[in-house]
Amino acid sequence: MRTILLDFDGTVIDFWERYYRVFCTLTDAKLSKEEYINYKRLNRNDEALADALEISLSKDYFDRKKELLEKKEFLKSDSLLVKKKLLMAFTEKNNVILLSRRRNHENFLWELRELEIAGLAENAVCIDCRKIDWIKKNILDNVTIIGDDVYDLETAGLKNVSAVMVLTGISDKKAFDEMKIEYTLYPTLTDYVLQGVDIYNEI
Repeated sequence: MRTILLDFDGTVIDFWERYYRVFCTLTDAKLSKEEYINYKRLNRNDEALADALEISLSKDYFDRKKELLEKKEFLKSDSLLVKKKLLMAFTEKNNVILLSRRRNHENFLWELRELEIAGLAENAVCIDCRKIDWIKKNILDNVTIIGDDVYDLETAGLKNVSAVMVLTGISDKKAFDEMKIEYTLYPTLTDYVLQGVDIYNEI
């Protein structure tokens, strides 16, 4: 059976409100969430975004950002990008590993409970390295990764790894195409899961 590595942030959940709130909390920036999203998709770098807004980042900005992004008060901003029943059915029918680069595993599991998808915890993995390095170390072959980011796509450069990319996260089609790595594109995870599959019709 093929192993499906399912990225969490940006693929399974909408993280934009959380990232926007943390950025504004740390910088006192005055911009809408839509403006923030557009800036981030144009240039992923927070320093470039701060320059564009003519604000400065504190010396400990990135450390504080990592900490706040995983605090429960901000995690509450996240929402599912796919119906809960559909997601659970998909993971039950396939060999799915849920991947996250979260550092606080306890709060990650708390979020799964809050989103009422605690059943995914058994196959949820927090990694402290690039996904491509984790795959090299842990998965030998026959892998499909589903993600929203060019760093998810780069794993398809490995032998026996294929990529399915969605447009609900940080990267867009232009960014994916610039990687010059073969991939399949779907607007959302829901679109991928429902592709010609009658089994989920009652959900």
